[in-house]
Amino acid sequence: MSTVSDVLKNLVKDLVEGLQTEVSPALNSMTKISIGTASHEAGHAILAWCCTHVPSVKKVQMITPIYGLTTHDFAEPISHDGAWGLIVIMLAGLAGEGLATMSYTVKGSESDLLAARALAERLALEGKARDMPWGPIEKDATRTDIAALYKDRPTGATAEILNLCYRKARQVIKARRAVLDRLSVELSARGFVDEAGLEQIFGKRLVYKLCAGKRPIFV
Repeated sequence: MSTVSDVLKNLVKDLVEGLQTEVSPALNSMTKISIGTASHEAGHAILAWCCTHVPSVKKVQMITPIYGLTTHDFAEPISHDGAWGLIVIMLAGLAGEGLATMSYTVKGSESDLLAARALAERLALEGKARDMPWGPIEKDATRTDIAALYKDRPTGATAEILNLCYRKARQVIKARRAVLDRLSVELSARGFVDEAGLEQIFGKRLVYKLCAGKRPIFV
């Protein structure tokens, strides 16, 4: 779960169709449940770490084998590009979990999905469904219809924004697959990784100039 405080309005399914990916050898010693939770939080952490609208990533935690928390700051007020970035960070948990395991659930991810939808609806109302702050993303064979996870399925521009952001999250995490695996193992073993520990895994984080509408927002 990513720490975002948007009001949540709708329900989502507890279980969704699995993603057909191979489990990394680095994760074989972990139980399927802990792999899912650890890789979910690692996904949030990777996108937050790479986002130029995030001043700092404070801590990533596995509070229980089925519940985790990623704590980060975010530049305020939230700009147009910042809203796109937040949606990507919110959906990155499912992207990380899907890349690390052969299946995933959205149980425990309801707040991420619904907060992402609220922001996507805002962008859709502004007519910004195709104004994402990044270039084209190469399609892969994996299911990317995130809109299908909602009981009250979003349509039109809202669904398009959600799917674009999920694909962006997958792209960024796939480029850092070794980080996903290492952070997942650390979380499973220790229960948390703080800011200093994240820097050891990612390398020294640049001090980003926050926004003013400048692109790109993921580095």
